[in-house]
Amino acid sequence: MKKGVIIVLYHPDLETLSKSLDTLSPQVDLICLVDNTSLSCAEAFSGKDKVHYIPLCKNTGIAFAQNRGIDFLRQQGCHYVLFCDQDSVSPSNLVTGLIATFEALSQAGFPVAVVGPDPIEPRNGKTCYSTSSIYITPSTIIVDGIPHHIHEMHSIISSYSLTTMDILDQVGPMEEALFIDGVDNEWSWRARHRCGLRSYLDHNLRIHHVMGTETSLPLRKSAPRRLYYQYRNFIILSHRSYTPSYWTRHCLWTYILKFFFYPLFMSPRVENFRNIIRGIRDGFRLRGKLTPLI
Repeated sequence: MKKGVIIVLYHPDLETLSKSLDTLSPQVDLICLVDNTSLSCAEAFSGKDKVHYIPLCKNTGIAFAQNRGIDFLRQQGCHYVLFCDQDSVSPSNLVTGLIATFEALSQAGFPVAVVGPDPIEPRNGKTCYSTSSIYITPSTIIVDGIPHHIHEMHSIISSYSLTTMDILDQVGPMEEALFIDGVDNEWSWRARHRCGLRSYLDHNLRIHHVMGTETSLPLRKSAPRRLYYQYRNFIILSHRSYTPSYWTRHCLWTYILKFFFYPLFMSPRVENFRNIIRGIRDGFRLRGKLTPLI
């Protein structure tokens, strides 16, 4: 069965991305690069095997770009779909491992929507999942004769998450109106609510994944524009019946802290405050008007 990869680009570090493509290429049949930057990077990938490049020439958001990649892989007859990010380099056996875990879970009767590796923050060696409340049910399955420690999750981050085209067709596309923050969460929650499918994390499989810009202060740095989508999408998603209560509670306290922290301590203070206020305003304005894909 054909295996395809989708990587959404936005001002990528070309050296890191090149390494990622070199490790992914032997593991898959197609790599679809969807570029959200305004200037084309096509020449940087012209010699790469199996790479198909789609320039969007502007920042359309991760959901729109992922959907264009899904459309392309569907046209090419891919069965397995792997979502990757531009900043991480996968181990040489990651795709094989994810597929083996996906199939083992399915054969054992688990209703799989998506499976992913444990994302490890390379700066401290800890998992990127910051709260234990995201873990639902622990299980152990045997994959190629080896016990694998599995957790059912409310959602998993899209970086190096694997699903199939059949499941994408069943659950539906990424919600483009969300633009960036919460896109992977919403899709996982929708898969569970609409189709009874679950998200699983395999702790035997690991990937180094950097979450934001680390600072000496208690919160990672977010760009002002990113703050806008964080607040806007939190309000939109917390209004929906299928959003887990743990996520709403956790984000509520985080965004209350950010509301004071960013304008007071994180430069550019005025721009941060303006984007937070705009995000809150637009979140309340859109939450009853943005139709969920469910």
